[in-house]
Amino acid sequence: MGRPWKFEWNEEKIEAMKKYYPTGEYELLFEALGYNDINSVRHMAKKLNLSADFHYYSDEDLKFIKENYMIMGNIDIGKILNRPPATIQRKANEMGLIKYEKWTDEEIELLKEKYPDYSNEYLAENIFPNRSKNSVNIMSGKLGLQKSEEKNNKFYDKAQMIDELKRLAEKLNRTPLVEELSANGLPSSKSYERYFDGYKNACRLAGLEINVSLYGKAKIYYSSTGDVCFSMAELIVTEFFIENKIQYTKDIMYREIISDKRCGTKRTDWILKDGSVVEYWGYPNVDDYDIGVALKIKICEDNNINLIQLVRKNLTKLHEVFSQYL
Repeated sequence: MGRPWKFEWNEEKIEAMKKYYPTGEYELLFEALGYNDINSVRHMAKKLNLSADFHYYSDEDLKFIKENYMIMGNIDIGKILNRPPATIQRKANEMGLIKYEKWTDEEIELLKEKYPDYSNEYLAENIFPNRSKNSVNIMSGKLGLQKSEEKNNKFYDKAQMIDELKRLAEKLNRTPLVEELSANGLPSSKSYERYFDGYKNACRLAGLEINVSLYGKAKIYYSSTGDVCFSMAELIVTEFFIENKIQYTKDIMYREIISDKRCGTKRTDWILKDGSVVEYWGYPNVDDYDIGVALKIKICEDNNINLIQLVRKNLTKLHEVFSQYL
């Protein structure tokens, strides 16, 4: 089986970025690129110093607004999506979202009828389009509603579950977070635990790299320039680079910089302008994690890559660690 298709930037596609990105003509841009990953496009726009257009919202953006509008302020949502608060409010108005509107008697009766047989995500998207998933959670809790036994014990084909997990990993180009499973139409993490005695075992069967933070209760953070960070420690280091104008790229596959069969799906945390790889080891003394750490260290050693290793105690001494770059 050959390597999966990988999008490559070239001069023609860079010119398309310069032509269409500032105008917000994303459909024309995607057509010119033959590619429609908005996160990758935004990342390239940042590298090219192109101004972001605040009128376009991806499906992921709209979903984030809908799920968080009731519980987050427009300023906080704007920081995460890199948009002015006023445009968040305007988009929420267009979507028909209302923060504190009381549930009607008709809505409550409909919720009682539909809640047992549908996921909260489906209810918010298809039956209560002006309510967020969080709003459905809160109201169902107040009413003491429960999912039906049939819903709770849905049966799945194990081979299909693994195939779907592989496809999602290829789409994300990494091992999915547990909270990304249901959001992408896969069985929930609890289902994977029930069928495979843990999400970690399902990842092993799918041939995916196992990272402790991916199957634990991980929280996603966003840097001031929009980088995705999977821990507060990653956010601290990323913001340090930004504040001190240390040039970096984040989450690059090892196989993109090193020709080594051991690279697999392993990613760097950061790569600096001089080619140094920076890794933050957040889970020492965890067997599966330590195996991955040791392999990354060995890969860098064998390929003459300068590896800067960080642990928790380094977070207060970053100026010392990176003094040569300041």
